[in-house]
Amino acid sequence: MASDMGSRKEFKATDEEMIELLNKKVHGKPLSKNGVILEHDLYGEKNPWEIWQEFEGDSKSYGGKDLYFFTRPKKKFPNGSRLVRTIGVGSWEGEDVGKEVVATETKERIGMKKRFRFEKSGTPHDGAWIMHEYSLHSSLITDASANNYFLCRFRKNLRHGVHEEKGVEGTKNLGEDFGRRPRNQQRNRNPQSKKVEATKYKEQVGDDDDDCMSWPELFSLQLRNLIDVPIQDEEAIDLLPNTFKK
Repeated sequence: MASDMGSRKEFKATDEEMIELLNKKVHGKPLSKNGVILEHDLYGEKNPWEIWQEFEGDSKSYGGKDLYFFTRPKKKFPNGSRLVRTIGVGSWEGEDVGKEVVATETKERIGMKKRFRFEKSGTPHDGAWIMHEYSLHSSLITDASANNYFLCRFRKNLRHGVHEEKGVEGTKNLGEDFGRRPRNQQRNRNPQSKKVEATKYKEQVGDDDDDCMSWPELFSLQLRNLIDVPIQDEEAIDLLPNTFKK
């Protein structure tokens, strides 16, 4: 099932617009015609690459990296508050504590945005998929009988080699790729080659946000934004001369 909202390739919603779309979905209101949002279980038995293949991600996605889904949250226990975060053979691991989404005009809290990455150690897809999960603030859910949904931006982590080397084609049998090197055991590479790769990556994803950063890079960026003074790079620190006598 999909909510057809016009040109797929140009759809790029802000956090506030994502919450507005989610609010309309939860309360059964018609969606504005400015993109395509699918509906699927992102906390079920299918793996991320299988979901990408099922919905023909390379043709329906935005920029070849993003799909948008409405999905229903699942509770671990009927009377509990903890949610299911498993997907396929792995799980969605949180990379932040969440970011409040505030309405521009009223300055009121309208929702929450959380970032997750797919994790399954020892597999080529470990860290290869990213999900941004948007949820409504409780103040906007005025009807107790309203259907509860999350709105998710589901994307490839374009820095991950599995998309460059094999894509998602040919990865249906995960067992065939278990011998490949996990992302936390990558070979040492020449610093110059890393700069070239970073440039190519920037050309692919643009300057929109931190969507495909690794969690250490994301944490570093968030830390820099929280403090008033810049963090000095290690290379720029002058070492004190050794004045001890030998």
